[in-house]
Amino acid sequence: MGRLTYQSILNRLGHPLTGRTSVVVSQTLGETGDPAVRVARSVPSALALAERLAAAAGDTEFFIIGGASVYGDTLPRADRVYLTRVHDQVAGDRSMPDGWLAGFELAARDDQAGAQGPLPYSFLDYRRTVR
Repeated sequence: MGRLTYQSILNRLGHPLTGRTSVVVSQTLGETGDPAVRVARSVPSALALAERLAAAAGDTEFFIIGGASVYGDTLPRADRVYLTRVHDQVAGDRSMPDGWLAGFELAARDDQAGAQGPLPYSFLDYRRTVR
């Protein structure tokens, strides 16, 4: 994740995301003192670190969670997109560009995922078909 995404999580939750190691891409953020938060100075170094951490944990994938520039830099390398689509108008200050899912095909969809929450939503699983 990018520094602004990381800081927004801290502001909202008061702590980093739990149950995972987070890799924050930032040229200005110093070490956080939290062993579950690692800082990388570039997207390539963050991806390499995330690959090593995933392999060490026995995982076959890791997740990119934003912000906009991190998505822009990593989407060309992604083989899969897990997308949560909220079925409502929600204010925000960023959006994905038109055509950002070009080269991906919907592989699975769960429209019942948000049936019990305050806003209905769907989980969508896209797989890359064209590079």
